[in-house]
Amino acid sequence: MPERDVIYARKSSDEGDRQIKSIPDQLEHCRELAQRHGIVVAPEDEFQESKSAKSPGNRPVFDHIIDLVKKGQVRRIICWHPDRLARNGPEGGMITGLLDLGLLKDLKFCTFGFENNTAGKMMLGIMFVMSKEYSDRLSDNVRRGVASNLKQGKSVGTYKWGYQRNENGFYEPHPKLYGYIKKIWEMRLNGKTFDEILKWLSLVGCERISKKGNVFKLNKMQILTYLFEDPIYYGMLRQKGEYINLKEVYGDFQPMVDYEDWKKVQSVGRSAVLYTKKLLPLRGGLVRCACGSPCVTDIGKNYLYLICQARSKCPLGKPRIRSKHSI
Repeated sequence: MPERDVIYARKSSDEGDRQIKSIPDQLEHCRELAQRHGIVVAPEDEFQESKSAKSPGNRPVFDHIIDLVKKGQVRRIICWHPDRLARNGPEGGMITGLLDLGLLKDLKFCTFGFENNTAGKMMLGIMFVMSKEYSDRLSDNVRRGVASNLKQGKSVGTYKWGYQRNENGFYEPHPKLYGYIKKIWEMRLNGKTFDEILKWLSLVGCERISKKGNVFKLNKMQILTYLFEDPIYYGMLRQKGEYINLKEVYGDFQPMVDYEDWKKVQSVGRSAVLYTKKLLPLRGGLVRCACGSPCVTDIGKNYLYLICQARSKCPLGKPRIRSKHSI
């Protein structure tokens, strides 16, 4: 198989620098760079993924490219910047090692001039180290910010049904939903099932609208896993295993239940634990997508489907396998 030149673009949602170009922009600039150097890259050799490069082994598309390099099928990688390739020591060292072995013939970057010689590899190593330092510093800043916000009674965690954050980031009762959520706590204390609670929520039209205009309704999984187990409803904010008493931080916080009632709800039991009556094969992560994520099993009218659990984040699109099956 002839050696190929490939383009690799990456964008991670956990990167604090919002000025980093989007994947389509990276691809466009990489194509222009390839054209200026007379390099032909086939459309199927343009790779992209939305994964963090902070830790090694987290990027299936990148790993696939490296595997092609080791097999002698890829000779050159074109990228927007070295930090798109690696932001950790092991993967940065692996790329340098492939250059040393001659398996990787060249690298091209839109924002960094690289030559495959001693000086070029030294500068590339410095760029990888600088990228790792930036990633580590960003993580430290995020952890420090989260810890500071928690002490102030602020949270960047999941949405808390019945509450909203004011302009200072503090929790206050939602003008419409607070009463609904307080009511379902009372219903659960009185022995109402989850199905009865959901039916009532549907009748009263309990829903929230995000800033983007998306409409969300409470479902059984949210009630089971989040709402009735969240200590914020008796006044304790929990984040990453740490707790802060909101009534002490800002005295006007309005809990929905006291601690004793919250404990009672925990002991009521899960009479409506989610389960499926369908005895479907290949469950429990037995089958994995080419991107490395496990596949979930579902059934249509005539077909059994295996669907990538990564869904829209899967670098291969939205792959699913269907097999005609009589069930």
